Amino acid sequence: LRAGVLDVCMPCVQEPALPELRGLPLVPGPGTQAAGTLRVVMIADTHCRHGQLSIPPGDLLLVCGDFTKSGLREEVEDFAKWLDSLPFAAKVVIAGNHEVTFEPKYYAERGHSYHKDVEEHVDAAKVREIISSRAGIHYLEDGGIKVQIGDAQFPPIHIFGSPAQAPFFGEHSMAAFGRSQLEEAAAMEEVRRGGGWPASGGSSAPVVRPEGPPVDILVTHG
Repeated sequence: LRAGVLDVCMPCVQEPALPELRGLPLVPGPGTQAAGTLRVVMIADTHCRHGQLSIPPGDLLLVCGDFTKSGLREEVEDFAKWLDSLPFAAKVVIAGNHEVTFEPKYYAERGHSYHKDVEEHVDAAKVREIISSRAGIHYLEDGGIKVQIGDAQFPPIHIFGSPAQAPFFGEHSMAAFGRSQLEEAAAMEEVRRGGGWPASGGSSAPVVRPEGPPVDILVTHG
């Protein structure tokens, strides 16, 4: 397994009123972090194999979903403890289609079938809280956050995260946070009309577009 790395620096402009971030070329391995940069490390689809990762040092960690096999409590707890051990200034996590316990409606209707051989009762809401309510972790689900890392050398980073899935999963696939073809078509039509983006999982509640400066980093899984 390999983690993706992006070093981010300030743009070479004279106007102080444009404190936007820009990325340098992707580094193919850990490498040495360039002076005056903020390092973003990205991982996804580890499926309980996070212990095999050699994580390079960095400032901001982005977890782009599918960190478990099926969202079981022990899987989520093990991943959360591993995150606790990483010395990043900020850690942002979104769920993926394999985190079936993170979407209550999907779990009640279908996701629970993947845990039919589990002897103890699975409380999906409490499993989700292991990540969503954990100190030191920013869990995003159709929402944004501004993260300040270090001193004033870098402006706050505006991050928006969504676990929304496109309708490309088969009938027997884990498909948390997914939308059907009809829901996707209706959602795009609403966007064209100037409405908000729909929430993950086909919820009728639209996602409010982030106010303020543009989003610097968009984190998705699908």
